[in-house]
Amino acid sequence: MAVATFAAFSVGSADAAPLKFWVNLGGAAATGNSFSYSSNGVDFTVSGFTHTDGVLGDAISLVKRGKGLGAESSGGGNLIDGRGKAEMLVFDFEQAVRIKKVIVKNSDHRDDLVVASYNGTTLDGYQSGLNVRKHSAKDGDYDGSARDTGVTRLGQNRLLQGSVLGIGAGERDDNFAIKRIRLIVDVPSGATRGRTAADGNSNPPISPVPLPAGGLLLLTALGGVGLMRYRRKG
Repeated sequence: MAVATFAAFSVGSADAAPLKFWVNLGGAAATGNSFSYSSNGVDFTVSGFTHTDGVLGDAISLVKRGKGLGAESSGGGNLIDGRGKAEMLVFDFEQAVRIKKVIVKNSDHRDDLVVASYNGTTLDGYQSGLNVRKHSAKDGDYDGSARDTGVTRLGQNRLLQGSVLGIGAGERDDNFAIKRIRLIVDVPSGATRGRTAADGNSNPPISPVPLPAGGLLLLTALGGVGLMRYRRKG
């Protein structure tokens, strides 16, 4: 299991090279306990939880729309927000990755991101107050409408990396959907990956994967903290 950390990293080892690409999280309207994605040979599942300073709480449903991926929140609506119990999307990758940028929709000047990394279910690192800067406002006002887009750049000193990563809201005023993320993956020298399409997604997201009833009961029994991880044995 890869240990997730917030740290600067050195690029360009003798046997690996970084592959950078965008992954779009939006798509046809759907609701589910989790959604699975595949792009450039990287597979991952996104689930939703409430959180307190990165420590995961109850599982929550996710809402996929063309504008991005949100949550069915206790604060109402289908955006990731900090009203009531703050919400976190947890990305469970099958390998170590780095997230460089996060593009969000329905953003405004009050929005910030919180990001977290996990070692299994244990919180490994947490950062709050990462500003969402204006990326575009097609209606002229950057006020949180569906046409407003923001960006958070996770620079060299606060890069989010690991195999289980969280992106969410922390404060009451935080309210957005995650449109896409910029991934960096180390590829062994000589290996080839599928070329990305213009939108950065080599393969479209596949259908939502709901947790089985037994899994939901287990989450409840564990206080909603049981982020379930399945690994294939080689």
